[in-house]
Amino acid sequence: MSESEPMIGETRMYIQPSGQQHKQMFAECPICHKGKWSYLGHGVPSYPMHKSCSGFSGWNKPDAKENHSNGQVKRWSREEEREHQRIKMLQWHETPESLEITKLGMAKCFSTTDIKIRMSEAQRGIKSHLWRGGISYEPYTEDFSRKLKEQIRKRDNYTCQLCRKPQNGMKLDVHHIDYDKKNSTPENLISLCHICHIKTSHHREQWIVYFAKNEDLH
Repeated sequence: MSESEPMIGETRMYIQPSGQQHKQMFAECPICHKGKWSYLGHGVPSYPMHKSCSGFSGWNKPDAKENHSNGQVKRWSREEEREHQRIKMLQWHETPESLEITKLGMAKCFSTTDIKIRMSEAQRGIKSHLWRGGISYEPYTEDFSRKLKEQIRKRDNYTCQLCRKPQNGMKLDVHHIDYDKKNSTPENLISLCHICHIKTSHHREQWIVYFAKNEDLH
């Protein structure tokens, strides 16, 4: 290695003639084991293999160099080049170095607090596919009291009216059948375990029809 050649793993900022900047890493080619500047994507070199090693230029064909020296340039077909590139890249991704680089890059990309916050914000409020106009923020009426909820649980024999599991430790939820928080009549209330109550948050129209057809549940 010459004195001016960078070390494997060294990074730099590359400025294109257009002025756009890209971060690069000096990575080791898995075929010839020589260094090559490669673009970085999430901490992983995007293509650490020389074109002459991947088959793009046709030099990996057994008689390519010999034919070239004889003045007969013979290159691979496009299909041969693609198949050779696919095999070489599979070999590269199976190496311990590639697995370690990929692991570090993915961990950096998906385990940061900033990424988790942005993913959470992308599904919050009106952006969520479960958005129903903000009805979950509407307050309950005063008659929907603890005393009323306990009466509903007692009426339903302290049993979830969907899965039929008895109340055990955690109190059963009291669900509004028509999803109207202002309608807290006993006929519109039913006891559900927490898991079944979550199920009723989806496909609300179907659950309204289901409870209407099964009035014996409440």
